[in-house]
Amino acid sequence: MLRVLLAGIWLFLLSCSTSPRSGFSGGDARVQGVVRGSDLLWTEAQSRKARLSDVTYALKVDLTPEGDEFLGNAVIGFTLKDPAQPLRVDFFEGRVTRIELNGQPLPLTAKKDYWIELPAAALQAGANVLHVDYAQTYSRTGQGLHRFKDPEDGQFYLHTQFQPFDANRFLPCFDQPDLRASLKLEVTAPAHWQVITATLENSRKAVPGGKAQVWDFPASPKISTYLFSLHAGPYQMMRDQYGDVPLRLFVRPALAKYLNSNEWFMITKQGFRFYEGYFGLKYPFQKYDQLIVPEFSFGGMENVAAVTYSEHSVPRSNPTRRQRRGVAGLMLHEMAHMWFGDLVTMAWWNDLWLNESFATLMSSIAVAQATEFKEEWQGFAANLKRWAYVQDAMGTTHPIEAPVSRVKEALANFDAITYNKGAAVMKQLRYYVTDAAFRKGIQSYVKTHAYGNTTLTDFIGALQAHTPHDLGLWADRWLRQSGTDQVAARWTCDDGKLKEIRLTLTPSMGARFRPQALEVGLFGVKGDRVVALKQLRAEFTGPEPVSLRGDWACPDFVYPNSGDHAYVNVRLDPQSLKLLETRLADIQDLLVRSLVWNDLWRMVRENELPLKSYVAVVEGNFQRETDEIILQQVVGTLGGSSSVLTYWPVDTEAQRAARAEFVRRFEADFLARMKLTPSGSDAEKFWVDNLIRFAETSTGLDAMAGWLKVNRVSTRFALDPDRKWGIVRQLTRFGHADAAAAFERLKAEDRSDRGMKSALAVEAIVPSAEVKSKWVNEITRRAASRPLEEIQIVAYSLFPQEQDALKIKFEPAFFDYLAKNKSSEDEARSRTVIQGLLPLRCDTAASAKLKQTIEGDRDINPTVLKSIRMSLEEDERCQRIRRSL
Repeated sequence: MLRVLLAGIWLFLLSCSTSPRSGFSGGDARVQGVVRGSDLLWTEAQSRKARLSDVTYALKVDLTPEGDEFLGNAVIGFTLKDPAQPLRVDFFEGRVTRIELNGQPLPLTAKKDYWIELPAAALQAGANVLHVDYAQTYSRTGQGLHRFKDPEDGQFYLHTQFQPFDANRFLPCFDQPDLRASLKLEVTAPAHWQVITATLENSRKAVPGGKAQVWDFPASPKISTYLFSLHAGPYQMMRDQYGDVPLRLFVRPALAKYLNSNEWFMITKQGFRFYEGYFGLKYPFQKYDQLIVPEFSFGGMENVAAVTYSEHSVPRSNPTRRQRRGVAGLMLHEMAHMWFGDLVTMAWWNDLWLNESFATLMSSIAVAQATEFKEEWQGFAANLKRWAYVQDAMGTTHPIEAPVSRVKEALANFDAITYNKGAAVMKQLRYYVTDAAFRKGIQSYVKTHAYGNTTLTDFIGALQAHTPHDLGLWADRWLRQSGTDQVAARWTCDDGKLKEIRLTLTPSMGARFRPQALEVGLFGVKGDRVVALKQLRAEFTGPEPVSLRGDWACPDFVYPNSGDHAYVNVRLDPQSLKLLETRLADIQDLLVRSLVWNDLWRMVRENELPLKSYVAVVEGNFQRETDEIILQQVVGTLGGSSSVLTYWPVDTEAQRAARAEFVRRFEADFLARMKLTPSGSDAEKFWVDNLIRFAETSTGLDAMAGWLKVNRVSTRFALDPDRKWGIVRQLTRFGHADAAAAFERLKAEDRSDRGMKSALAVEAIVPSAEVKSKWVNEITRRAASRPLEEIQIVAYSLFPQEQDALKIKFEPAFFDYLAKNKSSEDEARSRTVIQGLLPLRCDTAASAKLKQTIEGDRDINPTVLKSIRMSLEEDERCQRIRRSL
């Protein structure tokens, strides 16, 4: 959205993966055995699974009524083992008009707020049939069946999003992944609409009067409820074919002119060829649809044979190579799920990582091997893996196989541990057991468990059959412990020769030894370059240090994770660190260069390297850096959240002046380097895009205002609407004289949905107490009247760092909102508002007050609580870094 049988002791170690474990910091002991709100407990799910089998759904949906509701008629078949107890059917809110079980009507009071309770007296052992007629409100939050109205054509566009527990916002169902079922759909929709689900329609028939059509779809394969889907609207459709698999691509007409469908289909076919070969199994479903849908809450979602993507994957300009690589990775992530996630699905949400880690890893393997983007592994290290290290160093980290006692805990685990660390650890496992063994194990796993649900035991068992390594130990140590180990290399030379490298692996605090293999790189200075001399494999099979002995030329720099196979923090030795201060940009191995930049920034965040020392390294190397991935990596540490500018102290006039001068110098550097690039090139766009993001002083702001006046940067680089909005937002943020007029012009020019939402961001970012008051009132009191995406845009634009003084006034509004909405069922919206108004500003008193408020409050939703804790920890980190200068 963004996985031979076991024997001996490690079977025991793995056995606990089949149930969530207690003690997770994000949990709430008071909910054990008690349902709160729309939640589902693991114990309830297990009990229901033990009673039910042979579940089927037949659903008739009518999308033609006017107003904010659609109509449903659901027929649910199931076989029941034990009818002595009532049975819960999940159904979020909704308006029920008929409930009939086994031919007998039930009182409508059987419908509770978040489920239908079938009384034991009406149930029977064996086959049961439930009929429910209902009306349900269209979603505005991206959960369930979401409806969007296009401001340009006035048409409605619908899509579903069900992971992890939102299928029951669409239809009554047993909404848990191990109760696989088929879904047969009949959909009545306006005549000019497309309707898309997991299967191709059997027929379309016009309704008398010609204004609507009835789409009849065959039953889907038996899949998990969160993988059901229904998408509908006047989408524009494009077609292609991969062998006997029909390929279709859907997008709103307003965006169709910006979409390169040829490239989307090309990457789709490259992915199919690669995955069918890698998994040793043909694509398992009837067709493959991809939909680019408005107001989508995630990057993508692997609905069976009907994948959805955010419209942000389609820029309104010619995409850069970096953007194209990102879309390819997203597409191939979702495609990997067709085998690993959809065909084979985890049994419960504690194994969410198994789906997402594997898809994240497989997408990078596929991008690197099957597409033009051979730089993918460098991008993986510079971005995905870097964020894994960041989150793994925080107090909110958790084991990869995180215990989940209730569904709402699962939402808190859609994070960089589950996706990014999990993928990095799987990459490490692949190197540890060899790629050939890893691939054979995956093929066995997918074939053995097709159309079934699995646990970690099944996955590790499939791999164990192909390697002598003890994967029971591996799984226990890697998947059930959090934190990142540290590796250090000690080495000395004698008479120009290196005789030994001693590697020490230090576990993270409280953790036990984790086995892994890594690659040690020896590098030497050759003129104006730092080149690789030798690569050595080292394997840690126990906690003792590892010595590598040989007769090698003395290096100038040793890097103990040069292939980025290991998941470790690298502690650079003093000799290597000294060389890197001035020669970092001269390392010819781009992957190692990226890794070292990651190491240096981690050292800043962990107070191992003063901020001023990092700035000195940047100033000594940045101007000579030419690689786009590394340039973006470094720029990302300079501006934005959790950056040099965030951590820069601003208590005195001298500190503020020094910060402004630092910004001005880099703005000037961006402009100078931009002028040296070919007009319209990716390189030119890189410097322009980062100036738009970075500029604060007249040096950058005046240049951007000038571009707006002529609607272009250079001869071959006309400004597209999205870049124009970025410029206007930055001009408004810093009170540039041209900002107001430019805003009015652009608002009149771009009346698209994206333009209207960009205008909201500009309005919210105006540095005025009156403006802030208006928007704080809007998102805290009238948020429900707006789509979630609009609330997100406003909330995250309201208070950039330099406007912290304006935020102080609204602290009472924050604490009042938190008290009233901390356990709201409208979770995504409340979390957004809370995050946008957090009263944090790198200030001890503010962070202490917030910490005191949340400590001991066990009513706060786990996902909301986690986001607050992460922000608090980051704010305290800012305070420490400023104090260390």
